[in-house]
Amino acid sequence: MTSPPLPGWKRFLFGVVCLVGVPLLLLVVLEGGSSLLLLVADLYRAPPQLTERPHTPDDTLLGWVNRPDFYDHDLYAPGVYLRTNSQGFRNDHAITPRVPPGRARAICSGDSFTLGYGVDNDHTWCALLEHRIHGLETVNMGQGGYGADQAYLWYKRDAEHLDHHVQIFAVILEDFRRAARRSFQGFGKPVLRAVGDSLVVDNVPVPRWPYRMPRLAAYLAAKRPLLARLQIVQLEQGVWRRVTGSSVKGAEESDSAMWPVADRMFRDLARLNRSKHSTLVVVFLPIPVDWKDTGSDRLRRWLAEAAPRDGYLFVDLVEEFRRLPSDSLDRLFLESHPHSHHGVVGHEWIAAQLSRRLLEVPGVAAVLASDGLLWTSRPDERLSHRRNRIQREAIPRHRRVGIGFQ
Repeated sequence: MTSPPLPGWKRFLFGVVCLVGVPLLLLVVLEGGSSLLLLVADLYRAPPQLTERPHTPDDTLLGWVNRPDFYDHDLYAPGVYLRTNSQGFRNDHAITPRVPPGRARAICSGDSFTLGYGVDNDHTWCALLEHRIHGLETVNMGQGGYGADQAYLWYKRDAEHLDHHVQIFAVILEDFRRAARRSFQGFGKPVLRAVGDSLVVDNVPVPRWPYRMPRLAAYLAAKRPLLARLQIVQLEQGVWRRVTGSSVKGAEESDSAMWPVADRMFRDLARLNRSKHSTLVVVFLPIPVDWKDTGSDRLRRWLAEAAPRDGYLFVDLVEEFRRLPSDSLDRLFLESHPHSHHGVVGHEWIAAQLSRRLLEVPGVAAVLASDGLLWTSRPDERLSHRRNRIQREAIPRHRRVGIGFQ
């Protein structure tokens, strides 16, 4: 007994499934399987080792800080060393609480661009200022990966007792965005919060488990962007935002939310410096992306407007950087990357610009003159010479041994 033939619409539907549905299903399986294999391969690949880990143990207030009396002759490349003193500053000698007679002192605060990632102690812009201003002693309190909040807290805890004439607080745009986060590259950090006219420190003591398992913390942080690309993760985040009513803040909105904290922070630093007869100078350092990108323009305008009101000086090196010819930019940095660090020529350029700008400020010049310090004629000659070097020489590319806090 034979079965009755299928109705025409069922035969048509079966044909559509065979001709369209089966190939489409195979495509979905192959695409999903390929994505899964690529994800597994990326997850299996170990992240580069952070160069800073050997000299940055955990700190319950700051997250991490330089190890005292650390020395590695070949940390960044053969012969490119890093040395810290007994206080954890990147100096070759201990800093006395009182300024030595006949000298002036500048404290350099900031992140890895102040620390001098990729160059040795003698070629950071902070150290080079000593060679440009006769009788000046500099203290390098730069630290890899720091947000502006951590640099502020480190100064208040470990340097406020040091006499000084100038505090140079150097920043890039990312320093302010880091300040809004509770961790950086997997490692916990403090968070500043504005309450009225004051600042409150949250997330302290800083969670210590990432520092006990640094490889795991670095791995999870490095792989988080990969997991965030998964469609199921994006779907979950979309549903969560819809249920909670939250939204993803854009860069400008995040910067606006961070500004009240930054404003109070610099106001407090200016007050602390005045109490020590010192001048706070906030310096905006350029990075490659600043040459064309306008992302930092808004924040730099805020700083320029707030400086006279809050009692500090603002030096904007981004505008000077944008006046350089495009074919000289790569010579300032170690490698071509939006957040790459300055090389030797880059640090020399910053020191030349900054030393000139500092002495154009009557208050700073008066402080130096009051200590009997003389501004030699050689720095201006070196400035012209080094400007020419920037246009005709390329800095040697160091052999990198890892990645750094940027």
